[in-house]
Amino acid sequence: MRTPDDADAVRNVPAQQALAAFAAHRDRQHWVLAVRTLLQGRLLTDVTQAVRDPEDGTPASVSGGRTTGGVPVVFAYTDLSAVVAHTGVARPDVAPVTAVGALQLAAAAGPGTGLAVDPAGAGLVVDPAELAAVLRSHRNGPVKEALVLGDRDLLLRVLAAQLAGDAVLLEAVTAPTPSAPVVTTHLPDGRAAALAFSSALEVEAVLPGSASAVRPLRAYLEHLLAVGRPGLVLDPAGPSVTVTPDELRRVLGA
Repeated sequence: MRTPDDADAVRNVPAQQALAAFAAHRDRQHWVLAVRTLLQGRLLTDVTQAVRDPEDGTPASVSGGRTTGGVPVVFAYTDLSAVVAHTGVARPDVAPVTAVGALQLAAAAGPGTGLAVDPAGAGLVVDPAELAAVLRSHRNGPVKEALVLGDRDLLLRVLAAQLAGDAVLLEAVTAPTPSAPVVTTHLPDGRAAALAFSSALEVEAVLPGSASAVRPLRAYLEHLLAVGRPGLVLDPAGPSVTVTPDELRRVLGA
C-alpha cells in the first residue's frame, strides 16, 4: 500500500508545533491553535490491518480506537515516525490524506466518532461534537492553502477565480448581530485595515470569544474598495498576507 516517497513526504510541521504547544498548556486557546492546523497540509492514516477490497487490495478502513473516556476515534499522524511510535510496527502500511480529509474520515466512521492525532506523542483529540462543528462551519480552503504555500500570486488568482461562485470570507464582529461593528487592525502607518479569515477557527485563534460574520467574497471585496480600506489582512494568526487596494482592484478586474 505504502510507497516510501508518499509516506516520507508527509511531515506536518505546523501541526506538530501546535500539538506540542497544546500539550504544554492544555487550554482552549492552544486547542484552537492546534485544530486550525487540521485545515491545512496532510496527515497519515494507518492501514496496516485495514479491511481491504478483495479484488485490488484497496483499504476500506483506517486504524482507530477509543479515548480513555471511551469515545471511539480514528487515528491520524503528523509523520511516519508518529505511526511507528504508536503502533510499534517498524514498517506500517500508511495512506496519506489531507488534514481536512482526516477530519472527514472520522466523521464518516459513524455517529459519535472523533479524531485523535499523534496519540503516542503530544496528542490531540477532536471529539465528535467539535468535529461536526469544524466541518459544518464556513471555511475557504483554497485561500487557506494559498496562504500556507506563501504564494502571493496564487492567492490573488484564487480570489479572482472564486468571484463567480459562492466563496466567502469571515469577519470578526463585536457581537453576533447584523449591525455589529467589525474588528479591524492597524497598519504601521496607523490606518485601519480590514481583517478577514478563512474559517471561524482562524477568528478564534486571534480573537477568543469574538463572533464571526460570513461575507460573500465579491461583495465584500467591492465594499472594501468603496469605503477606502487601506488593505485586507487575511488570517492574521498566520500564515498571513496583507492584500493592498491595488491588488484588490486586480482581483476584481477594476
